[in-house]
Amino acid sequence: SLLQMNVPNRLQGRVFAVEGALLTLASALSSYTTGLASDAGWGPRPLELALAMVFVPTGLMMLALLWRAPAVHAEPVLAGGMGE
Repeated sequence: SLLQMNVPNRLQGRVFAVEGALLTLASALSSYTTGLASDAGWGPRPLELALAMVFVPTGLMMLALLWRAPAVHAEPVLAGGMGE
């Protein structure tokens, strides 16, 4: 991902794990919200518009933050292992 390209090698695994957890959480929250709204009588189009109004600005803000973040140069990993 774009975020992993901007972190040192020793942190890429942790960043990947956090991204995976956040993606899972966002997917679960979206599914839960969709189910609640659908049970409350919302039609598909108003529900789609409401979810887009929440998630699109959030995604655009994250992209803007990543675009403006200074690039961190990757550190070479020594043969002895990480941190040794």
